[in-house]
Amino acid sequence: SDIFFDYSKKAQAIKGDTHYHNNYEIYYLTEGSCRYFIGNNSYTLTSGDIALIPKGVIHKTNYENKNRSRILLSCPESYIPVSIREKFSEIPYFSKSVATAQKIKEIFECIAKEYSNPDEFSEDVIRFKIGELLLLIVRNHDSNFNIKAKHSLIEQAIDFIQNNYASNITLSQTA
Repeated sequence: SDIFFDYSKKAQAIKGDTHYHNNYEIYYLTEGSCRYFIGNNSYTLTSGDIALIPKGVIHKTNYENKNRSRILLSCPESYIPVSIREKFSEIPYFSKSVATAQKIKEIFECIAKEYSNPDEFSEDVIRFKIGELLLLIVRNHDSNFNIKAKHSLIEQAIDFIQNNYASNITLSQTA
């Protein structure tokens, strides 16, 4: 299968390494909270929030405590509906809402079931459910986007580092 599905409820790896992938990632925080760095931006995710990471974008997760669980979906471009591919990078963060929370949970439960007990149709069902999830996010993005939790000072520091990494920059310059 081209898709990677991981449900993790671990206390290890409180601080993730900065990395990128050739696949698209959908990160669903089911319990706890974390700080997610995606490209030049930082977001605070809480239980029920989703981060969308386009292929090739640098990202990193910092967990604020050991009590957390998440679901991570990694899939190739072919799993992302064409109409959503360009929007994927425009919506790096999706906050839970009463209107979408139950449907999102149901979609992930279906994907988990198909992934853990596959049959000849499972890959198609997973592809369909990923499309359904992304369409739900895109359609409801505007109503939730004002909840986006960006950290402007952190973003300014990230921008400074990215624009000056070749120089011998100091911590005080970055601050």
